[in-house]
Amino acid sequence: MPDGAVADGGGLVFLAGLLEGEVHEVAEILALDATSLLVAEYLAVRHEGAPLRARRDFASVVRTVAEWFPGRALSIDALLAAVAGVEVDSAAAVGLAESLHVPLVTKNREVSSDRTRCFAAKAARRFCLGAGAEPPSSGWSSQGRDGRWISPAAVERNPQASK
Repeated sequence: MPDGAVADGGGLVFLAGLLEGEVHEVAEILALDATSLLVAEYLAVRHEGAPLRARRDFASVVRTVAEWFPGRALSIDALLAAVAGVEVDSAAAVGLAESLHVPLVTKNREVSSDRTRCFAAKAARRFCLGAGAEPPSSGWSSQGRDGRWISPAAVERNPQASK
């Protein structure tokens, strides 16, 4: 299990348990601060007319991230490096992952790198951290049958997951 991994917007939504999916186990999630705007926009559209739900889901995403990095230094390189099928935020997240020498977690299967591993989220029932790992924040307070930490959103959707 990698000690840390950078996540782009899609990866964060999966890691927070807001979309059904399984992502490779990661001990610590890192993200660009600019990614929070993209995630907020997605949640506002997803929960149009339900601002409390959008705020709750956004808080789940924020709690999932162990460390936020400024995106200004990567912005122009990400824009120039973005290719068809890859959003600018994903290109910037690749740059951060490469500079930190950690993998990238994304939902976009088009994202790739010659310098770091890219894990694409896969459809599944829930995301878990490895057994014995510490949760990334106090929000990850439930453990499943197998001793893995389960995201609060995954428990909310399926209370049986933590039993």
